[in-house]
Amino acid sequence: MEAVVSGKKRMVNLDLSSRLLSEPLIPGLSDDVAKLCLALVPRASLPSMGRVCKRWRYVVQSKEFITVRRLAGMPEEWLYVLTMDAGGKESHWEVIDCLGHKLSSLPPMPGPVKTGFKVVVVDGKLLVIAGCAMISGSHVASSDVYQFDTCLNSWSRLADLKEARYDFACAEVNGLVYVVGGHGGDGESLSSAEVYDPETGVWTFIQSLRRPRWGCFASGFNGKLYVMGGRSNFTIGNSKLVDVYNPQCGSWCGSKNGVTMVTAHVEVGKKLFCIEWKNQRKMSVFNAEDDTWEVVALPLSGSSRAGFQFGKLSGKLLLFSSQEETGHSTLLYDPEAAPGRQWKTSEIKLSGSCMVTAHVEVGKKLFCIEWKNQRKMSVFNAEDDTWEVVALPLSGSSRAGFQFGKLSGKLLLFSSQEETGHSTLLYDPEAAPGRQWKTSEIKLSGSCVCSVTIIA
Repeated sequence: MEAVVSGKKRMVNLDLSSRLLSEPLIPGLSDDVAKLCLALVPRASLPSMGRVCKRWRYVVQSKEFITVRRLAGMPEEWLYVLTMDAGGKESHWEVIDCLGHKLSSLPPMPGPVKTGFKVVVVDGKLLVIAGCAMISGSHVASSDVYQFDTCLNSWSRLADLKEARYDFACAEVNGLVYVVGGHGGDGESLSSAEVYDPETGVWTFIQSLRRPRWGCFASGFNGKLYVMGGRSNFTIGNSKLVDVYNPQCGSWCGSKNGVTMVTAHVEVGKKLFCIEWKNQRKMSVFNAEDDTWEVVALPLSGSSRAGFQFGKLSGKLLLFSSQEETGHSTLLYDPEAAPGRQWKTSEIKLSGSCMVTAHVEVGKKLFCIEWKNQRKMSVFNAEDDTWEVVALPLSGSSRAGFQFGKLSGKLLLFSSQEETGHSTLLYDPEAAPGRQWKTSEIKLSGSCVCSVTIIA
């Protein structure tokens, strides 16, 4: 049965927690020592430990408990994968532990199958927010918010959004979750915005945007929420406005110096790097320290519609050409290097256009799979600024489709098309040549939609 955490229920929980705090965690031990003892228990046993008593359950699901486990050197990395059946009607989460062993699937995710939802990780908990569901043949915007507690292995339904929405911007800033804009229940564009506080379990409307906005993206810098890109009712084409929300004063401000029709963006440190569709020979760089934009020319010539995709590795940017015929090399940009030395050209050219369908960082290497040929993997080594092409040990269609997972310094490749019949592959970049690939015993029950790694 779903647990509903509403405002009234939250007040009851707060009263209960006050009473529980007066009870000893382990008789004869101080609470600090007792918490350390509990933190040393393996992660797989935490759900059982949470069923011992209400006081232990309260501790296990607390934010402090994750901190204690990290200080004790006990955090474990688990991979959570959302899979979809061949008909696209049912989805569920599966979990893989730090040794690569597939554990039991998570309890069924509550609610109908949705698209356009957002996934946020806060304090070791997985939040699945809103989206659009197909109900009785009609698309219906959702206000549902579900949380999976990775320590207790249980779903709970959090308070609903104040307003149902999909295709919205979402970001975590200072432990709070913000949702902005999107489309509403009747398909109308929204200007409303909300914030969720995990401590109180309540969604609260904040000041609305000055104009409806959808298809935008959000980032958090210096304790502020930045909303960029997307479209607006009051602009022709994509919006160039940047909306900035300051939680301290509870209001929005903005500028017209933003970016439009962003084809690629990535955050590195306290800077946001964007490439716009209209001119892909320049890179717009937003500095959150002084709220300024800088235009950086790319060191190339030719068509302004060349097309690039971003990668990020060890604090540096990688720019891959998304159009093979342009002949552009892969570029590396170091924002911390001295002026005139920020750009480098990689000596290795990718085998085709880089419409990146999957990428993941492991150590100081970046692994990419290209849209054109998904039977090969391009590996960038930040130690010597070189690329290597690694063939995937499989046959069949070059359009098979894969999604990356990362676990214990190794890669997992999940098929994103169930009908291909491809097994899950495991790649160990540190193994001897010829022994890097293995066929994992992990078999998902459906195609891989997305995955997220949570350390707790």
